[in-house]
Amino acid sequence: MPYASPVPYASPVPYASPVPHASPLPPVSPLPQPSHHTPTSTRVDADGSRSRPWLAAVAVLLALILGVGGGALWHFTRDDGGGTDDPTAGISDGATESVAPADGGSDPEASGPGPDERPVTAADADGDGLDDVFIVDNLADRTLLLTGDASAASGFGSLQEWSQSSYGSAKVVRGDFDGDGWADLAAVERDRVEVARSLGNGFGEAERWASPGLPETFKVTAGDFDGDGRDDLAYAVQAGNDVRLDVALSDGSGFGPAREWATAVGWLLANMKPAAGDFDGDGRADYIEQGQPSQRSDLDVDFRLFRSEGDGFAPHTGAFLRSDWAWEDTHPMVGDFDGDGDADVVVRREVGGDIQLVILVNEGGDLVVDAARGIGLEVADVDSVGAVAADVNGDGVTDIVTLDRSTGEVKLLVYGAGQAGTAAFTLADDSSEMLLIGVTR
Repeated sequence: MPYASPVPYASPVPYASPVPHASPLPPVSPLPQPSHHTPTSTRVDADGSRSRPWLAAVAVLLALILGVGGGALWHFTRDDGGGTDDPTAGISDGATESVAPADGGSDPEASGPGPDERPVTAADADGDGLDDVFIVDNLADRTLLLTGDASAASGFGSLQEWSQSSYGSAKVVRGDFDGDGWADLAAVERDRVEVARSLGNGFGEAERWASPGLPETFKVTAGDFDGDGRDDLAYAVQAGNDVRLDVALSDGSGFGPAREWATAVGWLLANMKPAAGDFDGDGRADYIEQGQPSQRSDLDVDFRLFRSEGDGFAPHTGAFLRSDWAWEDTHPMVGDFDGDGDADVVVRREVGGDIQLVILVNEGGDLVVDAARGIGLEVADVDSVGAVAADVNGDGVTDIVTLDRSTGEVKLLVYGAGQAGTAAFTLADDSSEMLLIGVTR
C-alpha cells in the first residue's frame, strides 16, 4: 500500500520535530554457572563491634590492589562458565522469570564487559566477544541462545535455554539496555515494557521498565539514539495522516517517557519497515526505514535516513531508491557488513520462490549495491525462513544467520568471501514456532 501522500524521491517529506553439510545440534545445554561474586559485607566482631581501624585500612588497600589487578586478570582469563559448581542454579518458574544468580540474590557490583561501541545494537549476551543468536520458542514457551564459536566449522557453539518464557504476545527486541555490555531482551506491549537483563548465563527475571500507553498498532526499534552507551527504544505510531517517531531513552534501569523526535507528514505506518544503526559514525544510532514512496506500482522501494542529533532526528534524507523491487517481498537488516565502523543494510528479497540477499554499502549516507557480495539461497518455502544480522564469528564484520523453521536448519552466511558458508546446525526440537530476535518488531 503506498504512502497516503506520495512525494518525489528528490524532495523530502515535510518534517516537524520539537526537538557448511548439516550436523545435528546437541541437546539444549544446561546453563553455565555465573561468574559474578557477591560483595563481602562489612565484618562484625564477636562482641558486635566493627573491625579495628587498622584492619579496615589494610582491607581498603587490598581492595584497591585487587580491584586493579583482578580486573585485568578477568579481562584476559574470564571463563563464561566459571565461578561456581553449584548444580542447583537454573531456571525459575513463572511467565516472566528466568535465571537467577547462584547465590540467590543480585550482585550490585557485578557488570559485563562494558558498553558495545559497534555501530549496531548488541547481540553478545554472554560477554565472550562473539554475537549470539536469540531464539524465542513459542511452542515450548522458552527463550534459547545459540552461542557463537569462531573455532567451530558452523560458527556456532551450544544451544542453551536462557529463559522459561517466550514473553507472550509482546514484541521482543534485543539490545544492551543497561549498558553493561551484555545484550538483553525488551518485551514491548501497549501498556508495559519489561526488560530481561542478561546475567551472562541466562536472562534474569523480567522487570517493568516503562508504561508507555502505546496505540494498538505500533512498531518498535532498539538503538542507542543518544549515544550514552545504553540502547533506547524508538516507537513508530500513526498520528492521523502522519507517522510520529517517539524515542524513550534508557537510564540503565528504566525507560523515560517517550518523546517525539520526528514526524513524517503524509506517511502510513503500514508502509514502513524500520531499523537502526550508526550510519554517520558519530556514536549515535540513526533511524532508517524502508518505504514505498509512490502509487504508480508495487515495484518501488526506497530507504530514508533520520540522523540522530542526540535529542531529536534531523530531517530525513533519501538514501536509496529502487523502482524494480517489490516492497512486500523486500526486508531490511542493519549491520556493519563491510567492517568500516559505519552501519550498512542487507536487503532480503524473495525472488522466484528463493531468497536473495543484497548488501547495500553505506557511502556517506547513500546506500550503494555491492553486486559482488550478494548471496542467493534456494529454499523449499520462503515463508518458513527467518534471518537476523549478527557477528557470530567475532571478526568485526556482520554476517547473516538464517533459520529454516520447516527443517530446523540454522546457517551462518559469511560475507567475507562473498558466498554462504556450507556448514549448518540442525535444531533437535520442533522449530515450527521459533522466531529469531533482532532489533525491530
